[in-house]
Amino acid sequence: MKRRNVPAMVGMANGRPIVRVALDASGELILARDDGSLIATAPQPVLASLATEWDADVTLDSPDFFVSASAREESEPEGPMPQPAARRVYVIGGSTAIDPGHRQNLSAQLEASISVVPAGDCLLLQARGDVQEYWPPAQRPVVAVTLRDDALTVEVYSRAALGASGERAVMRGIPDLTLSWPTWWRAVLAEEGEVGRVQRMLARGQLTPTTLVGGEDQSRIALAELGTDLNAVGVLLDRPNHEGLVDAVAATLGLPREVVELVQGTMTVDDLPGSEHVERTAAGRIVWKKIRRDETPKGWWRRFFPR
Repeated sequence: MKRRNVPAMVGMANGRPIVRVALDASGELILARDDGSLIATAPQPVLASLATEWDADVTLDSPDFFVSASAREESEPEGPMPQPAARRVYVIGGSTAIDPGHRQNLSAQLEASISVVPAGDCLLLQARGDVQEYWPPAQRPVVAVTLRDDALTVEVYSRAALGASGERAVMRGIPDLTLSWPTWWRAVLAEEGEVGRVQRMLARGQLTPTTLVGGEDQSRIALAELGTDLNAVGVLLDRPNHEGLVDAVAATLGLPREVVELVQGTMTVDDLPGSEHVERTAAGRIVWKKIRRDETPKGWWRRFFPR
């Protein structure tokens, strides 16, 4: 990419290299001249030369344009890349989920075993296994923060979306707003002048209003439920996906400080005072009680006077 003077950001996602490049309104690829100015060219020849050099499939995919080139020898189809483990934390701001009497119902609703702990006026939740993402009005707003390798994703399930998207979107578990930083980006060319400006733009996080049909007005309402606004989120999206980004997300969206440590894996919900683990099934509850009993250190009385 550097030898071809392509302003770009490179990173890894799900075990594969990914590259962000800039296109103009007609779908042409932005290149840099030696003097630092920018020009546009057809992307197909560039992709074809990269495919030949790398002996690979190369795809340029954007919401409006799709171009691909292949120079990979036909062989056995590639198997799925192994997915790195993800750490996912839910911050539930609605009143119903905080009631201890509803936690077994919450486990059944999500179709997963869960660990929960109160944190201020919200509830922190981690689940084991896949979750059925259904969040009724009384539990919203809900924020899901996920870290997978270098990829950070923040999904917002808002009350504002209920009227805009209807019950079908709620039942499908589709987030209303998604903030994403897919990798730890690295610049291909020098970060100066117009080239640097383009590369910084490419490195920005993305805000995607998935179900909100009212444009910025609905997005503003949804973010107001979290005590923030589009301006603050715009500043957040300008931050590179480096150390400190999770802290900035928590500060901007008003999330409890514990979210940072939970997402980074330095602790789990079960480590926090006042936490409760809820197994979805009766058999699971029996196993969990035995595991916790075996893990509990013996007190001084039992150490000196074993039964």
